[in-house]
Amino acid sequence: MKQLDIEAIETLKEVMEDDFTILLDTFFEDSKLRLEDLRSNISSEDAEALRRTAHSFKGSASNLGALALADLCMRAESLGAKRSLEGADTLVNQIKDEYFAVEALLKSYL
Repeated sequence: MKQLDIEAIETLKEVMEDDFTILLDTFFEDSKLRLEDLRSNISSEDAEALRRTAHSFKGSASNLGALALADLCMRAESLGAKRSLEGADTLVNQIKDEYFAVEALLKSYL
């Protein structure tokens, strides 16, 4: 699966014009908070909170065309929905790595 839907990014950039930079900056800030929350959800063994955080992260990643990141978040959401944290550490590490790869790609649009 590719990391970014380039067509979606180009469309967003065209439609949002000057606000596109604000959108990306907000995504970067929110994503870093969500990464912290995912870690915290695991530390506190709160599968429902993991589900909610991953769901929210999935939505924002999807809106920006970050397909692989959205897919990983969907897997974390499903894990939380099953009230399980088995493998969550590994999955959150994958989400973190994918996020930073996406962030680097998106910064090229600024």
